[in-house]
Order: sequence, then C-alpha cells, then structure tokens
Amino acid sequence: MKKMNVKRLVALGTGLALLGTALAPVVSAITLTRGDIINTTNGTPAVDIVVGAKASNDALWAGNIATRIAQLAYTETPVSVQKSLEGGATTEGVKPTATVSDLSVDLIIGGETSYAAGTAYTYDDAYLNSVSSTEIGAQEFGNAKISNLLNETWNYTYNGSSYTQTVKEFIGVSPDAKFEDHKDVKDLVLYLDDEGDFYYKVTFSAGIPYPYTKGDMNTITVPFFGKKYTVLSASSSEVKLIDESNKYTFYAGPDEKRITGLTGKGSYAGKALEIVFVTLTYNQLQGQYYGKFELRDAENNVIDTRDSVSAGTFLENTFYVNGEYPLETSVYIHSLGKEDVSGKGYAVITIGTNTIQLKNGDKYPYDPTITSSSKKYWKTYLHTTTGTVGNESNRDVIDYIKIYNAAVEGYSKWDRKSPIYASVDSLTGKGANSEAVFLNGEPTSTLGYGFAKVKFYGFKGGETLTELKIKDQKIYYTDSGDTQHEIPLYISGLDSSTEEEFSFDKAGNQKYYFRMTTGNQHVKVCDGNYLNGIPVKIDYNSADVNSYIVTDTGIVQVHTSIGQSYDINGVMWVIASDVDSSNCLYLDTNGYFEIWDESFDSGTAATNSVSGYSGKPLNYKFYFDAEGAPDQSTNLAVVKLEGDNSKNYYYAYVYSKDGDIWLLYDKRNTSLDEKNGYHLAFAGTDIGENLTPDIYAYVPNDTALGGGASGAYYTAKFTFTEPASHGSGTIYIDTDDGSLAPFGNTNYSPSGYEFAYTNADTTQALNMTNYNATDNIQKAWSDYGSKFDISGDYFLAVIPENRLYIKFDVVGPSATVTTTGEKLTAKEGEEVTTSAGTKIKVDKVNYTVTVTPTVCPAGGVVLDNVKVTATPATVKVLVPVGQLVYKDKEAVGGKPHIIIGGWKVNRLAQSDLTLSDGTVLSERLKKAGDYVVDKLVTGDIIVAGFTAADTEAAAKELIAELDKLLK
Repeated sequence: MKKMNVKRLVALGTGLALLGTALAPVVSAITLTRGDIINTTNGTPAVDIVVGAKASNDALWAGNIATRIAQLAYTETPVSVQKSLEGGATTEGVKPTATVSDLSVDLIIGGETSYAAGTAYTYDDAYLNSVSSTEIGAQEFGNAKISNLLNETWNYTYNGSSYTQTVKEFIGVSPDAKFEDHKDVKDLVLYLDDEGDFYYKVTFSAGIPYPYTKGDMNTITVPFFGKKYTVLSASSSEVKLIDESNKYTFYAGPDEKRITGLTGKGSYAGKALEIVFVTLTYNQLQGQYYGKFELRDAENNVIDTRDSVSAGTFLENTFYVNGEYPLETSVYIHSLGKEDVSGKGYAVITIGTNTIQLKNGDKYPYDPTITSSSKKYWKTYLHTTTGTVGNESNRDVIDYIKIYNAAVEGYSKWDRKSPIYASVDSLTGKGANSEAVFLNGEPTSTLGYGFAKVKFYGFKGGETLTELKIKDQKIYYTDSGDTQHEIPLYISGLDSSTEEEFSFDKAGNQKYYFRMTTGNQHVKVCDGNYLNGIPVKIDYNSADVNSYIVTDTGIVQVHTSIGQSYDINGVMWVIASDVDSSNCLYLDTNGYFEIWDESFDSGTAATNSVSGYSGKPLNYKFYFDAEGAPDQSTNLAVVKLEGDNSKNYYYAYVYSKDGDIWLLYDKRNTSLDEKNGYHLAFAGTDIGENLTPDIYAYVPNDTALGGGASGAYYTAKFTFTEPASHGSGTIYIDTDDGSLAPFGNTNYSPSGYEFAYTNADTTQALNMTNYNATDNIQKAWSDYGSKFDISGDYFLAVIPENRLYIKFDVVGPSATVTTTGEKLTAKEGEEVTTSAGTKIKVDKVNYTVTVTPTVCPAGGVVLDNVKVTATPATVKVLVPVGQLVYKDKEAVGGKPHIIIGGWKVNRLAQSDLTLSDGTVLSERLKKAGDYVVDKLVTGDIIVAGFTAADTEAAAKELIAELDKLLK
C-alpha cells in the first residue's frame, strides 16, 4: 500500500510513518484501555488510522494520534536485580547490595523542529536553482527577524559628556541551494562557499572613534556577541575590548594566589597552565609600574618568564617559547600598582573571553602565531568612515565590526567537499549533517561559537504530492480524482474461441470478455465505416479505374489492385472486389476478435462491445491479419479499454506467432489525466537500437511478436513533463522485462541515459543511469521539486502540484529548540543512533532500589533473606509499528480503524454509521460545533466533526485519552 505523506513522516523503530506534535490535554469524552489500541501480547498496534484522501487537516491530526499509538507500542520485561553480600560474608554489619539492569530510558529524537518565537528566522520563499552560481541573496537578519539580536540605545561618555547611540546586531548569510550531481555528493545541499557568506555584524550609529584610548573622560561600551564590552582602544586596524565586570586582582609574590584555569596551545595544547605574578617594579623616570610574570605547567615547571610587562598587555601575546606562543587563554592586564596601606604590588586582570583583540583582516579570535591564511578560518573586518561622535563631527570612526567566514576548506567553507545536507530531503541519508555552525573550526569556548547556525531542511513542503512509477511492465499513477491506477503495458494470452474473462487496472473491478475467431474473413466495407474502430475512406467512380481506397501507403486504385494485399491501420487486407456504387467493396483478412464489457451470454454487441479509436468497430469486431508482428511507422488500429474512475486507455493489437492476441499500450494514450497536472506520453518502441521509435506501440521483445533474438534489444520511449512544463525528460524502458534500458551494456548499441531531464526554468540537466553507479546519479531532485529515483532499475517520480520553495532556518543566539518524533531507548552510559544518524548518549538513568535489611543485624543473614525491590519493576521495550496512517481508498480489513473525518471526506465514515449509543452519525453531526469521539461495537473508533475545526476538536479529545494511557 502507498504510504501517506503527512507533512513530515518520521521513523520510530523500523518503518514507522507518523507525525508528532505536542498538544495540551483536554477533557475526553471517550474512555479507552491500552488493550483497545495495542495488542498487549506482542505490543503491536491493534488499530490503524484512516483519513480521507483530500482531508489535509485530518491527515495532520492522524499523525498526532499515530505518535501516541507508537509510544504505547511496547512490551514489558521484568528488571533484572542481582543481590550480593560484601565479601560473601553472612555476619552482622555487612551491607547487602543490589545491581539493577535493563532499565528503560525514553528519548524523543528528530521529528518536527521548532524554535521559540523570535529566536530563529525561517527563509522559505526562494526556488531551487542548481545551475546558477548566484546565491539566494544576501540575507541579513536583525532584531526584526531574530529578536535575540540587539537593537538598543546605549549611553557613552566622550570628552566628559554623556551621549547615546543605537547599537544593532545582525546575522548575515548568502547561501546557494542546489541539487549537487557530483559523484562525491549526489544530494540536495546548501552551500556557504564564498568568503563572507556567513557573518556576524554589530553596528554603531555614532561609531567607535579612532585613534581612541579609554580614559576618565571617555568610556564607550559596545555589544559583541550579545555581551557588553568597554572599548579599551581603537585604531583603523585594531580594536581592543574588555568586559569590565569581570576584573580580578592578583598580588605579586611567589606565594600569592596564582592565575589558574588556563589552557595551552601548540606544543602545550590541552595542558593546564598557570601564571605567577612574581614581582612589581616601578620606573621612577617613566612614572610607570612593570610586572614580572612566569608561565608554568601543572607540575610547576617554568615555561617562560617575562619582565617589564606593563598595563594594557595581553599575556597570551607575550609569552613566547621555541618559536610559538604557548598560552591559549587570553589574559589581559588592566593596571599595575601598589596598595598604600599594605604596600603589596597588585595587577588587575581580566581572563578568557572577557578580553577581545580584533585586528582588521586578521584571524578571529586573534592569534599572532597564526600567519598562514589556511588556518585563519574566520576573520575580522573593521569598517571605517566619518561620523559625529559626541560633539565632534567628521570624526574618523569604525561604524561596524564584522566577523565573517574566510572560506577555508573544511572549516568555514561549506561547499562540495563539506556540504550542508537537507535534514528532511536528503537522498543519501546524510540529513544529520544539516547545520552550519558559526565559528566552526574554532574551540567551542571561543566567544561567539554557535552564536548563529544555518539549518537546512530541503524543500518547504506543503504541496500535494503524487507518485508515478514505471515498473514490472506497468504504469502506476494517480489521476486527478485521486484514483490509483496500474496500467499494463501489454496484455497477452488472449486466445480462446469461447468466452474468456480478464480484469483491467488496479481495483480489478473492470472486467472484460474476449473471444476470437480465426479463418478467412470476407468483409464488406463501405466508405466511412469504422473498420477496426477507425473510419475508412472509399470512393466510387463510374470509371472503375478511378475508384480508390485509402491504405497505410496512400491511395490505391481498387480495379487494378484486386487480389493484392494492403495495410489499413496496421492490419493487412486483400482487396477482393471492385467498389460498387454505394462506395463499398469486399476485403479479406485472417480473423477477428471481440471484447465486451459484459458477458456474451447476457450482453449485446451494440451496447457492450468496446470501441476502437474513433468508435465502435465495424460489425463490432476487431479484424486481424496473420503477420505475427506489428507494422512499423504506422498508426495502428486500437482497442479502447476503460479503467478505474472511467479513464480510457488505447491498446494496439497483434495476432502473434503463437496464435494469441496481444494488446499493446499505444502512443494514442496522450492524456492519462495525471494528478497535479504532470504528463506522461508514450512515443513508441525502438527495435533498431537507435532510440528512434519504429513502432507506435509498446512491443515486448518476445519471439511471439517477431523479437527475442539473442543480443537484440527493444527499447520503449516515454517522455515525462512536469506541471506547467517546468521541466521534461525522456525515459527508456527495456521491453524484455520492463526494467530500465541497459545503457553501458556492451551488447546494447545506443549510448545515453535511462532518464535524461532538463529544467525549462533553470536549464538544470539530470543524466541518470545505473551504469557505473558510483560516478553517476540514480536519485535526484529537479529544480521544480520533483524527486526521481532509478536505483531500483525502474523509474519512480514524486511530483508536487506546484514548484517547491527551499527552506532553511537562520538560528540566533540562545534559540530554544523543541523536537518531536522518533522515540528510542537507551541504558545509562549507552550511546544510541537515530534513524537519521544522530548519536545520543544517556549520561544518567534515574531509578531507585530498596534493599532490606540495609545492614545485616546481629547474628547475620543468608542471601535468601535479603529482599530487593526495583522501581520501575519492568522495562518498556519499544516495538516497531510500521505504517499506521492510510487513505480511505487504501484501507483494508483485518483490524479496527480509527476513522478520522465525516462522510463527506472519508469513505469509511458513512452517514448511517451506527454509534455505540444506537444513534447514527448523521444524527450527531448537524451543525457547526458538533463532533463525535466514539468506540463502536466493531472496535472501530470514529473521530468526526461537522466542520474541519470540529474534527480537530474531536481528535484532541482522543489524544487526551491516549495521553492518559501514557502516564
């Protein structure tokens, strides 16, 4: 059965299709037990969920209900408890112990991801363009779109006076989404591959003046990654910032408190380091204090010593050993001095991200030891201009600071080598790699790391989807009325001279009755007769030599052609007489067959005979010759069969070498009334291995039809066109078994692709083949949003009604994330992997174990006297549930249904459906506000309302009842 597409289906266990959304409980009007929903013996669902094919809102609530059912699908296993006595002793004072195993932990993974209001911005109004290198557009997101970003008025002091300026934070992205067909990717991806494609920017309406040094008369504070900093100094090429709320005082002397909690880098990477403030000296001539500082390791070994260190120094840029700067943690000296009373030398210091040094065009965070551009993953840009600061106009200022990706491969460049995969629409199972993290490549402790993220989902979705499949000698599709079809590309084995029945199309309700007569047929044919269902042109002239009939090869003068054979619409006839004055003549051929839609015993030819292309055939018979193969380059006579939902299909026919009739799918099937407005056309069959159709019907490569030669191939050609002609492609089928054409096979002459597609909007080209699969694509997304898959050696397409938008989130700082979906269990300390590949580790499992006695009493006890009680006493083991949600046309018997929606949208909810209280459904749903949630005597549960909103209310009541069972 075909699975429902309910916004987003997520997997629980194996193959579960459901949609989860957290809902607040409401009062329920129905009482259920777990046994009403779940087979309590094996834990599997005892019900499925059925919605109307077009009831999209009901489908959403079906997903919500399926979430609850999946959480109830489990078996319970007793907790294993092993008890013991310390040392095996049984004497008094020994403490009995118990070891608990098999405890359950419930994890909700994946599913729908949402962010607290204002903490992220969703961009979903651009189309996919896999050809153009033009990015989606420079998108800059400020406080209006991500409320966690600052847009405030801050005070500052300049030249002793107080002023205000507006400070704003922005996140900028310039992504490029595409289906990447390169062999290393072959997936839907988002790129941030140019320098500056991902940045953080903070702007100042007045600006930071330069040159500038903080002093008593000048104090300017600015935000940086959401924190408040004071500007220590500024030039056109450098800005120093300090968090003045995090200053610490350290005293000089080897026995005084050291500066600890520091980390090293380079040769000292990962090592704990500390600084000793050794001595303080005073230069009388300069009127300035200097300090002596030692850098030591955890074993108290001196790594480096620096004398004459003044205030305003970053010690990480001062200690230098063996050609490298060994200190990773930033340590900034604000001031040096001596206390008046104690006389002790002191240093006021800020540690870590509380001090920032920014150099224009250089690495962020700044590191003087890194000179190679390949290691400068992120850079700083100081934008200079002139502005008014305080009471000074035309002052040189820095009006914004930007931290941006330097597009270094593997770190700050998300390109073909490091793509951002679509979390929802990945074709390669790499959806877990769907985020770009700001400052990727830097230590996670770096100020600004993860301040912003870009989360790529793939397509926005929300469009109605439909599936087309050409497989196993059939066309599988859904028409505009939501009826599913299975149309055979040929029907063979019709050979009975008495009544023979066959079924047509998926439902099997279209029955046809066949019988055949062989032997010479002497048929009177007149001008305009529907010979084999197609009008024939015959013209009489009193001068016999001028009388003619139109054949497949053109006009034939009848008088001079009597006794000769000619093809008329693919059937060979022998002209047996002159044309008479009624524009009639006699033609001979080899036999005929009849097809009726009613038994020959009860029907009539005039009423029940099927038609040909233009109407009922002459004498209600389809005449055939004995050539044993269809004619080439000819519009053949066809039989019209009606399938499900009154759709018509045309089949050419051939009397085979084996003596049976073959019905062959014909090129006259120009419109299948496909759902969503796409189009599948059939061009014919190539028997000459040049990909040019020779026969305008689907001809299996079979000896019965003149084929089947060793090493020879017949190739059927189809053309696929997306809705509104956004794109089109050619599909080639090997008619021997209905698989895709074997391009790349050394015995197959043509070169090409099983499916070759071109997008009309973007010129995107997809050349899909299973040959040399590693280097070619077998699954693809079109820029319209269709998904193609030939990996199973058949053609599969999923087509949206309208062109799809791409979707990504720009996630701001401190975004609150909520996810619902896949549920997993894990033990304490265990790491589990979700279906999407995400790894989750359970740090701790909460449980209690009661041991009696807690300490052995006087005289001791034996082990059998120790009693233990584990809480919880059982483990819940989740059971894979498979598909839960079906359309009403797909529903089958065998288990009760949860029927969502009333009789107008769901075929299972008949208006006369009897409820548990004896009333019928139509009596309960009469006006807006009426809804029903009821368990029927059949075990079915009806969830229906007068309006869609009422059905939603009913669904909420059922969910509330299911939530009770989860507690």
